[in-house]
Amino acid sequence: MVAVEIEDTEAPTRFDMMRVVRRTLGLLRRNLAVFLWFGFVFAALPQAAMYWGMSTFGISAALGVSGAPAVIAFALGAVGSVLGWAVLQAALIYAAIGDLNGRRTSLDVLLYAGLRFVFPLVGLGVLMTLALAAGAVLLIAPALFLATIWIAAAPMLVIERLDAVECLRRSARLTKGRRWPVFGLVIAGLLISWVLREAASRLGLAAAYAGLDTSMNMLGSSIPQNPGLLTLAAAGSRSLVGAVMSLITGLGVASIYWELKATRTTPVDDTFD
Repeated sequence: MVAVEIEDTEAPTRFDMMRVVRRTLGLLRRNLAVFLWFGFVFAALPQAAMYWGMSTFGISAALGVSGAPAVIAFALGAVGSVLGWAVLQAALIYAAIGDLNGRRTSLDVLLYAGLRFVFPLVGLGVLMTLALAAGAVLLIAPALFLATIWIAAAPMLVIERLDAVECLRRSARLTKGRRWPVFGLVIAGLLISWVLREAASRLGLAAAYAGLDTSMNMLGSSIPQNPGLLTLAAAGSRSLVGAVMSLITGLGVASIYWELKATRTTPVDDTFD
């Protein structure tokens, strides 16, 4: 295994993690309504379909009924989740940099920005995923290290109009000297996301069980009389948390990008058309 050390050299200006957090929360507060709409449409709905299809397929097999609707829901949800993620992240980055530059954007502008960069962001995501997988298999670099040095790749694609490979290269250069605090934010985000998703899943199931009749059908295992309600509750709760985390992630990445540029005394031009 090759040891990977996150470099943290002397910087002209200090990268402030709490400033990134405050900036992210401020962006969310100032644009809450439009961001919630985007998160529900492009993250919560496709994720709910995917989770429901995945959970329902196993139940359908146990009950001996057709699982075709579950497979279709899962396939549509999976494709929708990928495309929706790209639309949402592009719109959030576009809106965040505009807001920090004193511009207020509308729903139609954000929708235009999201659709404009959907396929370039999907391509960037595929490239990063393949690189992360290759690094893990070859034991060259841990996934978290790559996620740290490539944290600014998506904003560079949306704001600076760079190609995917150049985004990765310049992001690695931009994070140099500030990788430890960025790494800390990445870890914090992953932990918060995991805790919230698990809590939401359990709360959703608990709420569904509370509303169900306690009698069970005995088919080799105990299956509730209305398993669809359980899977729907779990899928709904997990997808809502996923949508919220997608919002925070997109705005957080944009805020980190702004902080990285600011601490290198490089102004961030939103280059809006």
